[in-house]
Amino acid sequence: MAPQDTTCAVCREAASQKYGKCKSIIYCTAKCQKQDWSDHKLLCKQMRNMAPRPNARHIRPLYFPAIESKPCLLWVRGQPPGSKCEHLEEVDVRNLVSKEFKASKIARLGPTPKNMIVHHRTGPGHQTNVSLAAWIEEQRLEHIAPGPLLVSGHRGPGTEGDVHCDFEMKDLLFLRWYLEAPIEQDTLEFITNGGKDTTQLYRM
Repeated sequence: MAPQDTTCAVCREAASQKYGKCKSIIYCTAKCQKQDWSDHKLLCKQMRNMAPRPNARHIRPLYFPAIESKPCLLWVRGQPPGSKCEHLEEVDVRNLVSKEFKASKIARLGPTPKNMIVHHRTGPGHQTNVSLAAWIEEQRLEHIAPGPLLVSGHRGPGTEGDVHCDFEMKDLLFLRWYLEAPIEQDTLEFITNGGKDTTQLYRM
């Protein structure tokens, strides 16, 4: 199990006050809470009203559908017990993203390291992701991953192995920072040409 987070989702200073409505994110001050509201409100009600986890095998990713106006949290099956890696079930990812998909890791280093896995299509096409564009107002990921996106948390490799885990409310701000971060042309070309390992794109 992941250790309990005790840092503010915005400034990453020590904090212990959970946001009152969804109780799924921690801020150190009302100022940080207010700063995060424009992103947090995207998922707050969904988090409060989400159905219980069907069973221990299910993982909660964030899904950006290509033709709907808002992203959504949903339960997706993980791989069966005893699998070498605890990833999302490939059949379910294909149904949501594409028959041809890639799982790329994005990482933040520093005092509070964080990894996420972005599942995206690898086939041709330039379909604008409506839910993503409505959120960040710029289609920065258009050239990397047109079409639907499925984003999960990630732990490992390490003592826990290579584990896909729930997308948390605090991950939303990091995801925005990543999507809006300037991308050098040579990096963009590397990704577009099939490299797809986005680990080096963002560093705090």
